[in-house]
Amino acid sequence: MRGFLYGISALAYWLAYTGRLDAPVVRAGDAAASGQNAAPGIAEGARVLFPHLGRPLHVLVPDATRVRAKGFACHRSNAAFAGGSFHLADEVLGVCSSELCFVQVAKQFPFHQAVKAGCALCGSFAISPKADFGLVARQPLATKAALEKYLDENGGISGAKAARKALRYVVEGCASPAEIYLAMVLTLPYAKGGFALPGFRSNCPVELGKRAAKAAARSKVIPDLLNVEHRIAIEYDADITHASGQRRMHDATKRMVLESMGFKVVTVTTRQLASSERMRDVAREVRKHMGLPFRVKSAEFDRNHRLLQATRKSFDGLYNPQWLAGHF
Repeated sequence: MRGFLYGISALAYWLAYTGRLDAPVVRAGDAAASGQNAAPGIAEGARVLFPHLGRPLHVLVPDATRVRAKGFACHRSNAAFAGGSFHLADEVLGVCSSELCFVQVAKQFPFHQAVKAGCALCGSFAISPKADFGLVARQPLATKAALEKYLDENGGISGAKAARKALRYVVEGCASPAEIYLAMVLTLPYAKGGFALPGFRSNCPVELGKRAAKAAARSKVIPDLLNVEHRIAIEYDADITHASGQRRMHDATKRMVLESMGFKVVTVTTRQLASSERMRDVAREVRKHMGLPFRVKSAEFDRNHRLLQATRKSFDGLYNPQWLAGHF
């Protein structure tokens, strides 16, 4: 094995990955094995295997390896990583695991982007340009518990400290990049630029009573964000003008049955999500329902809120524009 997609490039690979999650894993001792003439194989293999990824392509290679090719950024290391840190792509190239990728991204990205990357790795979607709305459902690549376990086993590697800091605020189960941003804006503490709504979980199922189940023709509904204690559901309306009639009916039924069970349902539109003032109004409404005051008490809020807003498009540039346009 001669090289592995690293950090930002590994994140792009995993966020578009729709294959089996039990791909062969490289043993810890194999990760450093490499020949002096690996560079041509890495460059050629990457062009064939990863044409959809943006450039430069970030690659982890052993310290003795040099890749002098346009469009590559090499990260050299002979560190000893725990088993399960690498996945195979072919005999020349591999990919850093989702756990190692998170650590590397936390080193490369600012805090808010690292949190968003962690949420995406723990999310239930993959990017697929030819699918409806550019996303397909899939099982999460990682969990917070798995990321924490990996950090415990590799606490000395570069980026581990930043990864632990970001992991504290990762939200599991988000079904789209927009849902990730929604969760971050509403749940991050004031000092991190969020509106500090406590106790919310993403895509947590609500079992329906007999009457509600009959009305909804299903046994459960899954709100985008849910606070069980205060019986509040927050729903993201991506773009109702482009949604099918079936989708609109599904969402309306979900709201109806939740309200019939005593939940307060708050809907957030794309336009609201893009506006700091409108999201402030949403947070104020939710906190009022929870019986909590709305007072931004951190001097760091304004600066960090701007940094948080910048993450709305933080996945831009990870992919080849031609691939995103559905041309291959």
